[in-house]
Amino acid sequence: DKVLELLEARRRVLLLVTSESEVPGFNRPTGSWLEEVAAPYYTFVEAGFQVDIVSTKGGAAPIDAASRADDFYWDAGKRFDRDPTAAGKMNATIPLDDVVADDKIKAIFLVGGHGGYADQFKFKDLIESVDRNGGIVAAVCHGPIGLCAATKEDGSPFVAGRKMTGFTNEEEEAVGADKSVPFLLEKKLQELGAKYEKKDAFKDFCIADGRLVTGQNNCSATVAAKKVLELLNAAEK
Repeated sequence: DKVLELLEARRRVLLLVTSESEVPGFNRPTGSWLEEVAAPYYTFVEAGFQVDIVSTKGGAAPIDAASRADDFYWDAGKRFDRDPTAAGKMNATIPLDDVVADDKIKAIFLVGGHGGYADQFKFKDLIESVDRNGGIVAAVCHGPIGLCAATKEDGSPFVAGRKMTGFTNEEEEAVGADKSVPFLLEKKLQELGAKYEKKDAFKDFCIADGRLVTGQNNCSATVAAKKVLELLNAAEK
């Protein structure tokens, strides 16, 4: 048991979720997008990683009700909701202030959902620490909001010069939120100097640039998580 405990401690992945269901100016309650929590959670758990869910405030973290609507409530999300261990982690998230950013954290995965506009900038220090410790930084859909606040060691934007993706202007318009979000993510990433790429709206697409992995939208949660897993496995060889 002790050996297993030590092994798990060396193979830790954190899912970073919002604590906020309200975004100033946004037209409805929000939170994290369920598929973007559930798909990476099971990808990493089934590969033997210890997966913890961290939020800015700790405790129960909100899920956007729209991500449980018929068209978006997919198998991973349904499984997550029925799984007492998984759902329990979302209802008792670890507060960001309790996280020690050491080299045991092999990867962080910033989950999307419009709630991230309210607080994902608070993950700045953790993002920078994991990156500088040689870990993998991943984000999907609106998750790259958190990357916008982070910087490289030289003080330049974390995303500058990096190939990446994230929720597109077209996708934001399609969900009717382009006029109510604080900023358009695609535009912001481009302004910060990212080498932004995208595919068709709501198609799965992810990019790896070194140890940075990003997925375009909610449909990209699984492919982004699998890319992270590929990099984690390569690093352990």
